[in-house]
Amino acid sequence: MSLFTVIAAGLMVALPSGGVAVAADEAPPGVVMVTGHGHASAPADIAFLEAAVEAEKPTAGEAMRAQSAASRALLEAVQGQGVARDDIRPVGLTLDPVYDESGEQTIGYRSAQSFPVTIQNIGKVGEDIGVVTRTTGDAGRLNGVSFDLVDHSALLKLARSSAWRDALAKAEQYASLSGKTLGDLISIRDHEDPAGRFSSLPVEAFKRGLDVPTEPGLIQDEVTVEAEYSLCDNQNNAAEEAKKAPAEMSQDAQAESQ
Repeated sequence: MSLFTVIAAGLMVALPSGGVAVAADEAPPGVVMVTGHGHASAPADIAFLEAAVEAEKPTAGEAMRAQSAASRALLEAVQGQGVARDDIRPVGLTLDPVYDESGEQTIGYRSAQSFPVTIQNIGKVGEDIGVVTRTTGDAGRLNGVSFDLVDHSALLKLARSSAWRDALAKAEQYASLSGKTLGDLISIRDHEDPAGRFSSLPVEAFKRGLDVPTEPGLIQDEVTVEAEYSLCDNQNNAAEEAKKAPAEMSQDAQAESQ
């Protein structure tokens, strides 16, 4: 790569061919880029139960009828607990052949359907789980329960404030370490992670048909913010430089007179 030399304001700078010379007093201001992390927690106020029914019988018709009976029992039991019908969503109805160990001979059929259930009364989660297992019997399946917040907006607001304070503190520290003061905010962007909490369920408790103790716990939202600030000359440093300037000029004048 060829180089050429440019003289700007008494400063000799070597630049790549095609480059642009910038005078020393026109140099771009310094910047500092930081990443801030923040989080906030609040008690869960809603739960989502992943329930299902599955029946295996010698014929397709028997499997479908057994699955349908178990599904009706589940729906009636959950609604009897005060869960609104709109909070129960039947999905994924299937009917599949069941094969022997060789994988060639059909020995029956399996019918299954899933029922995601939204539980608004979070204090009754364990009781609702117990009711499902007792009413569906061997056909019942429970894949887990998750806890969340109906509205994350207030929690995310707190997490953003926490992330912002973290980013600002870092920027101020780096500015101080570099002998500068923090200038204007140039750019900012963030990433938000509102997440619920999933809990596995003790299968043995289901088999005994017991009410399952559950602990909703806390929901934590996290925010990451990336901020870029300009760096300004420290006022104290500028004052010191201003004091030095007259003395240096006087010394230069004396040298010229000699």
